[in-house]
Amino acid sequence: EINNEWLLQHGEAWDTSDTEGMQFFLAHGGQLIGLESSEAGRWKAAIAPIMDGYAKSLDEKGLKGQEIVDFTVNTLNSMQ
Repeated sequence: EINNEWLLQHGEAWDTSDTEGMQFFLAHGGQLIGLESSEAGRWKAAIAPIMDGYAKSLDEKGLKGQEIVDFTVNTLNSMQ
């Protein structure tokens, strides 16, 4: 019950912290360097077994594991 009460507050705090951290990083000369498509594909292939295992562990907890993983991956992809 208490987790539900604090869910949004914690999410907002993490978002604020991420934004401030990125601004600090960039303001001090930090640079973001993306992966080339071929390298990104290699990384995705390397973590596929981990993602599958995570989805299965969520299924075992009665959650919709693959749906959660797909949502997370799609959300991250939309931010690139």
